[in-house]
Amino acid sequence: MVKRRVPRVASQVVLNHHQRFKGGGYPPRVDHVTGEHMEAISGHRIPVFCRIAMVCDVYDAATCQRVYSNPKLPVQVLHEMRTVYRDFFDPAIARAFYEIIPPFLIGQVVKLSNGVEAVVVHFNPKWPVKTKVQGIRAPNGQRFSSPSLEELDLAIYSELEITDVDGVDVRPFRAS
Repeated sequence: MVKRRVPRVASQVVLNHHQRFKGGGYPPRVDHVTGEHMEAISGHRIPVFCRIAMVCDVYDAATCQRVYSNPKLPVQVLHEMRTVYRDFFDPAIARAFYEIIPPFLIGQVVKLSNGVEAVVVHFNPKWPVKTKVQGIRAPNGQRFSSPSLEELDLAIYSELEITDVDGVDVRPFRAS
């Protein structure tokens, strides 16, 4: 559909963004002259923009509502990308992606291990799951009168961690 209608590099992304770094993926490669199946491309033979698109596409597909699935929380998707799907991605591109995509979104309401309800206010790329939050409710449910005075940097408070997002226990997804 896009051949000769978009720049070659763009058509490569359309065709190859499902090629996995360690091999496999789709569509299968077929010699257009003989019809023979060819070996899948892998590693650095996959054009760099295809490798970038692969990481972004997997994240987007998993975090957005789809006909075939409900969205997952970013912290869960990033965990799965680092564990279950790690061989799909170029390690250097994946590392760069993880440094800019927060597992807990700014503005997201979370629950801390001490029972405080808080809102995420900052992303820490060095310690992604140890973000900065502002407390909005005490463990007893009482609202804090000045949330800005209840700001906590979870990188400093090692005993505190985010345990819950939207009623989902996120502790299994924090380690990666």
